[in-house]
Amino acid sequence: MEQNESETKKGTASSKVLDKIRAQQVTMRPRLFFTFKSIALAAVAIFTLLLSVSIGSFILFSIRTSYMTALLGFGPSGLLIFLQLFPWPLLALDIASIVTLEWMLRKFRFGYRSPFLYLLFGIFVIILSVSSMIDVDHVSDTILRGARDSGLPIIGDFYDHGRQPPTPGNGACPCVVLAINGNVLTMQENIPNEQSKQVTVVLPPSVATSSIHIGDKLFVVGIFDHGMLNAFGIHPMDGDSDSDDIPPPAPVQ
Repeated sequence: MEQNESETKKGTASSKVLDKIRAQQVTMRPRLFFTFKSIALAAVAIFTLLLSVSIGSFILFSIRTSYMTALLGFGPSGLLIFLQLFPWPLLALDIASIVTLEWMLRKFRFGYRSPFLYLLFGIFVIILSVSSMIDVDHVSDTILRGARDSGLPIIGDFYDHGRQPPTPGNGACPCVVLAINGNVLTMQENIPNEQSKQVTVVLPPSVATSSIHIGDKLFVVGIFDHGMLNAFGIHPMDGDSDSDDIPPPAPVQ
């Protein structure tokens, strides 16, 4: 019964196509047209893939070099600040490019034969893997240095912006200890440019200041109120970021 219905539908579809051909409603196109169409589609798909990988690697670069990973060591409060500072617009753009790439790949034979979720997951894994490899090899760091050396302001500024660390106003501060007065620290933001500011940090009673020395680099997380950062956790910055050998970020205009 089902086989008869399938054959009937195929016959109906064929009849409709033949009717359109007879009515001259079907435009015949040369094989070269479809060849160029496939080449153009493949080129756009490759460009979209490269764009998605670039965005993914930049997100990883930004997280790694702006001390954001250190926030994950401060429990739920640090995680909340991490989520607030995460570059969500870039992630949304990357997801949009992945979906677009999946739609384009389905135009090819191997694409439309693959289930939607399998193909989408496969693209995601490939992009994440390549982006991670690029970040592990510090390719973005090399691009930043090259942009600085070649005087390319747009690329250099873009990567500098991605490297901007959290500020006390965000509730976190990678800072250098300038003075110690009881449980109150005078600290300088660890951004070596003219916009680096001093901040007063009030440590909780549970933190022993005997182990803190002037010149120490600390990552402080707390609540910023009335010009002071009331800390609920501190962590040495050594090893929190791989950006120490990269030129410092330029001032944000």
